[in-house]
Amino acid sequence: MKMAILLLLTVNTFVHDAITGMLYPHECCGDKDCKPIACDQLVETRNGWLYLPTGNEFTPYQVHPSRDRYCHVCLGQTDKRSLCAFILSGV
Repeated sequence: MKMAILLLLTVNTFVHDAITGMLYPHECCGDKDCKPIACDQLVETRNGWLYLPTGNEFTPYQVHPSRDRYCHVCLGQTDKRSLCAFILSGV
């Protein structure tokens, strides 16, 4: 039983890491600083994109096409700095 639980936890961790690695490139933010958001929370501005709930701004270099059907933001865990945003095309 313990072996089955350990195997299940290992597989779940592997799957989670594989999925987040596809969504969030390590050079951008890894899997610790990112989360999916409602796309209407990101607004295009003159200088890039603004994340309305926190006021974080993202330059055009920090904004990437989403790899799934959701928008995402990546903010530093401790300092809440803007790392990356992922948007749907046409948003």
